[in-house]
Amino acid sequence: MIFNYLLYIFTNILFIVESGMRTNIFYNIPQNKLISSYIIPYFFITLIPCISLFLPLFPLTFFYLSWLAICLLQDKLSPIEYHKITDYAKIRFIIFSSLHICVIGAISLITTYTFTEILRNPYTLLSCTTIAMILFIVMKFVLLTVDKSFHFVLYKEQKKDFRYLYYFLHLSIANILIQSVLFSLSIDASVNYLMLSNLVSLLLLANYILNLSMIFQVEHAESSFSTLNSSLSKADNRIKELKANAHFDALTKANSRLYLIQEATRLLDYQILFSLVYIDLNKLKYINDTFGHQAGDEYLRDFSKAITQNLRTEDFLSRFGGDEFIIIMPNCTRFDAVSRINTIRKNIKKFNDNFSFSAGISDSNEASTLDNIISIADKRMYEEKMEKRRSKK
Repeated sequence: MIFNYLLYIFTNILFIVESGMRTNIFYNIPQNKLISSYIIPYFFITLIPCISLFLPLFPLTFFYLSWLAICLLQDKLSPIEYHKITDYAKIRFIIFSSLHICVIGAISLITTYTFTEILRNPYTLLSCTTIAMILFIVMKFVLLTVDKSFHFVLYKEQKKDFRYLYYFLHLSIANILIQSVLFSLSIDASVNYLMLSNLVSLLLLANYILNLSMIFQVEHAESSFSTLNSSLSKADNRIKELKANAHFDALTKANSRLYLIQEATRLLDYQILFSLVYIDLNKLKYINDTFGHQAGDEYLRDFSKAITQNLRTEDFLSRFGGDEFIIIMPNCTRFDAVSRINTIRKNIKKFNDNFSFSAGISDSNEASTLDNIISIADKRMYEEKMEKRRSKK
């Protein structure tokens, strides 16, 4: 008798463990509330199907009905986060119930008990239930351990596309309940037939789930690829935007120092003759000190615009730093550049009479590196600046 009570308690514990594996509840409930919030309530809930096994009439039918009710209730109260499949509770019910009937059939084949005798003995039936639940838990544990990606999401709006799965679920539930009623009425049936029919149901259900899982994994992969492709496209556009911004000075809209170095180096690599004009804008400090930095910024912008309007298409202006600018004139000797700069001086006076700058000019025939070409032009610009100061004295 003590063994029977222990078996009864052990069966209930197995039901609780299976429910815990279903919802990962042990990871979501604080340890100090695990017993009061989960184990005790679930212990009393799982008493219901186990008590049904001791009923004098239709014990298996009430057992399956109460087990189905618990599955549906648990699905509503604590839905599974990773298995958002509609009617997952029905799948869970069918797998365990079919497994339960197969265990009863197997016990009747390897022992002296007939199928009907097992059903009429509550403790024998309880033993079969314990074995079935152990097998069910082991199966779930293996699936969760071996293939953690074995899951899929099937929403209500997709029922139409997978209606045959739901037809199968409902027919399987009806078949299990009808079998339980026939067993309770002591209507004899071939044990081999019962086991075979339920094994076929399990295999069909496993095939459905496997195919659905593969379909949704492919859809998930396609969706992930599409998202990744979109992200890469956005990143590529952002990189292009950053590169474009890196080629321009934010204040004057002239080309940046980086762009100057890249383009001048390219001209040197291809041995294309070019002239480099090093410009130092005058009066910027006076304007900043007298009218403020906002006026100084406007002065720089206007100067950049005026110079750019007087350049050829292939020429470009870069802001080298502060009030210093550099003009690159491809296919232009130093002497031609001198003539063009003199023309530019006159033209920008029409734009703003206050514009004044000192300039030094060199070309790529004078040095082999960009730094040396800039250094020569810088030196000549400084000489011109000093000459202007001496002439004012």
